[in-house]
Amino acid sequence: MTRNLLGSLVLAGLLLALWRLAPAAVSAYRAEAESETQRIAAAQLAQPAQPACSQPLRALFIGNSHTYYNAMPALVEQLARAAHETRCFVFTLEAPGGASLAEHLAGPKVRELIQHGPWDFVVLQEQQQRPSFTFNAQQLEREFYAPARTLDVLIRVASAKTVLYMTWARRDGDPPNVPGDTYEAMQERTRQSYMHLAQELDALVAPAGLAWRWVRQQRPELPLWQPDGSHPTLAGSYLAACVLYAAFYGHSALDNPFHAGLPDDQAALLQRAAEVARHL
Repeated sequence: MTRNLLGSLVLAGLLLALWRLAPAAVSAYRAEAESETQRIAAAQLAQPAQPACSQPLRALFIGNSHTYYNAMPALVEQLARAAHETRCFVFTLEAPGGASLAEHLAGPKVRELIQHGPWDFVVLQEQQQRPSFTFNAQQLEREFYAPARTLDVLIRVASAKTVLYMTWARRDGDPPNVPGDTYEAMQERTRQSYMHLAQELDALVAPAGLAWRWVRQQRPELPLWQPDGSHPTLAGSYLAACVLYAAFYGHSALDNPFHAGLPDDQAALLQRAAEVARHL
């Protein structure tokens, strides 16, 4: 074991010890939005039978309903299958409804999943509002940056690559926390936070939020949000899947024949949006 790896293990242990001492983190890991049964059912739905392949590309998704809605990781798998990727896509999903990265970190399951891979990528998806709290630097540090850093250490120790899944803003912004807020303002704050963290950690970014913004500008009538103005429609989840597919495989989903049952023109637009977002 190298000195650098030992140092990373010691750092990870110290960071985890600090989190265990934080009362909010200890009490936080919850399942308030979905029961355990519902969560397991969602994970099973999102994990179709995988084709046999000698060297699969393995990803662990850590997030919440913005990851598991419409079985989004399974859409990535279908894109890879339709493209006849040499490395088939295999994934594990840990996404209780409403969970934040701090809450994931406070419980043992995510640490065990990361440790017992092997993974090529570990995807971190923060609770939708927290990355947009740029108006409160201390809160942003405590609730987003700090837990993401700790998870990144664990991911590196496991010889995997961190992917930051930049989500989209709420349709009407976040007025409860920012009076007079708008979608555009919330999306920009979210972008800034994710890009700052990605630069610091040398992590990959899957900029679903930027692809979302491009579609909203090009085709504002295309429904990406559910009626709650927060969760994705199938089109929104397909868009996120195209973005993540590009992050994993290093090339776009343009002209991919898998359209998830969406109209061909919609799927083509969403594929194009994911490609545009890669260069923003």
